[in-house]
Amino acid sequence: MPDQPAFPTLWRLPLAVLLLTIGLLLLVTARSVETMVSLWMAVTTYNHCFLVLPIALVLIWQKRAQLAQMTPREDLLALIPLAAFALLWLIGRAGQIQLFEHVALIGMAISLVVALLGREVGRTIAFALAFLLFMVPFGDVFVPALQQFTASFAVGLLSLLNIPVFHDGIMIETPSGLFEVAEACAGIRFLIANVMIGALFAYLAMGRLWKWLLFMTIAVLLPIIANGFRAFGIILIAYLTDNEYAAGVDHLVYGWGFFAAIMLAFLAIGNAMADWPSPAEDEEDDPAERPGRAAWRPVAALPVIALVAAAPLYAGVVFSEEAETAGIDPKLLLDPALDLGPACKADLAAFGNWRPDFASADLIQELTIDCGGRPVDLALAYYTHEREGAELIQHGNRLADGESWTRIASSWHAPEIDGLPAVLRKEELYGRAAGDRVVLAWYWIGGRQVAKDWQAKAYRLYRKLLGKDEPAALIAISAPYADRADEALPDIEAVLEHHKGIAAYLQELAPKAEPARAHETD
Repeated sequence: MPDQPAFPTLWRLPLAVLLLTIGLLLLVTARSVETMVSLWMAVTTYNHCFLVLPIALVLIWQKRAQLAQMTPREDLLALIPLAAFALLWLIGRAGQIQLFEHVALIGMAISLVVALLGREVGRTIAFALAFLLFMVPFGDVFVPALQQFTASFAVGLLSLLNIPVFHDGIMIETPSGLFEVAEACAGIRFLIANVMIGALFAYLAMGRLWKWLLFMTIAVLLPIIANGFRAFGIILIAYLTDNEYAAGVDHLVYGWGFFAAIMLAFLAIGNAMADWPSPAEDEEDDPAERPGRAAWRPVAALPVIALVAAAPLYAGVVFSEEAETAGIDPKLLLDPALDLGPACKADLAAFGNWRPDFASADLIQELTIDCGGRPVDLALAYYTHEREGAELIQHGNRLADGESWTRIASSWHAPEIDGLPAVLRKEELYGRAAGDRVVLAWYWIGGRQVAKDWQAKAYRLYRKLLGKDEPAALIAISAPYADRADEALPDIEAVLEHHKGIAAYLQELAPKAEPARAHETD
């Protein structure tokens, strides 16, 4: 094998500036880098992200002979996507939307390569650059849908075998016992890993577009369907063996063994479709036939560096200063002072064993309200201001803790009560020790009431970009039911009629919990 040519001298300065600029990017977005890496370490679904950068660097290294023949050249048109990703990062930082921050971080890094080395270089290593997007910890948003599909798929197969089965959301009951398609059983880890491996395999082994598309479709559908068969197999084995197998360690061994077999089958399909050797092999050009290119201009790095620094600087000036939460009046904690009218009575001591799971709230207020019908539970999660780790809208915040309480259905309910949002979030919960329960919930943000997560997030983001960080809260009202969730709704709506008293109480908290900004002076 002939020796690979060394990179010409003309590459040294552009590469040095690129590395320094990427270093600057990582420095000014250090919090985003930290949260991204911490997710890789803490969540097993994203452990594969550690492999992405080394794989991408190897793919780029394989192109070194082809790259050595090119002349790096700045491309100022790449400032457009760089600016767009910088704005996305700013939006993510303002709204504490880590997905936006992480996508923008990788997008800015890719844009830097094109801006400082040119489109020709970008095209040559396009797959390696795009592969970096697998570094973004993303996929949890699909977990509820995957849980529902897995449960329905397994129930359908059990029914085909005439096995008695009762299906309620993600809960499946057979004569051998009660099974739950938990978040860990949704198959998201296998799906993400399969898509990443599929993309890499297709790049290395397939040169035709239709094969890429077909193989990536298989990469998505195969693990989803396979996970449904896995859940069905576990329940079937438990049914046939009277729970002697497919439980505990057997459950894990069966699951991993099943997924290993599916992965081998997937790679066998890819091998059958592959073009060996790949038509995408590097084709070296004759340098004598290449047109002359202008020398790389260091001045081109100035607007690139300015754009990299602009969004973090704006964030630092407008909303990145830490705030200290002033103490909330203890009387308001002990006596909610809710004005719900003479027909309703509030009892702090009677609250049941359900509560929403909202992380790092400045105040959790729980009480039971009786408006003449069945008593209902009211829970408030109050945030004086939004900061990292204490956001009203985030993936970890939910109306069921996933342990004592499990969400079995989610929908919307229209209360038709003046002053409330047109629809409220409705969740039906299964309690392992306390029966079933229905919850209606919405958000209060500085006096404005909204129900949908995206509406609340967008409004908070809009206010944050203007430098205004207002108090906000989740309001959740819940009641137990025996047969149908709708039977508890009249009692909940009796309390909803007095929602203005709840909003007034939250407004009363606001002045007393106004955050003291670090830059304020006496």
